[in-house]
Amino acid sequence: MYRLFTARENLIISWVSTTSQFDPSFICPQSEPNLKGTPNCPSNKEKTGNKQVHKRSLFDKWMYDPIFGLEVLIKIDWGKYGWCEDCVQMRIDAWERMRTRLWTTSEIWLDLPHEVEIE
Repeated sequence: MYRLFTARENLIISWVSTTSQFDPSFICPQSEPNLKGTPNCPSNKEKTGNKQVHKRSLFDKWMYDPIFGLEVLIKIDWGKYGWCEDCVQMRIDAWERMRTRLWTTSEIWLDLPHEVEIE
């Protein structure tokens, strides 16, 4: 039972850290800096991503299933909100890496047996 609680807690922490604020380290490769030196691309504005996550109630809906929640984030048409193709692809790549990492670490948290590949 302890493993289930630990896994759930870790999944919640992962989801909250991903969706409560979008990673400010993402910098649009095509964006020219404005007068303040920050890129003009909407993807660099934290509000753009957070608004979509919270407006659509994704934050609450996928709190206990961040692996699928990340898939939902991946499928959103971020270009519709002004994000360039490069920014969308950078975020999708990061969310896919996070999904993979969560699957792998979930197996560890739950102490699931690992299949050995035979070549």
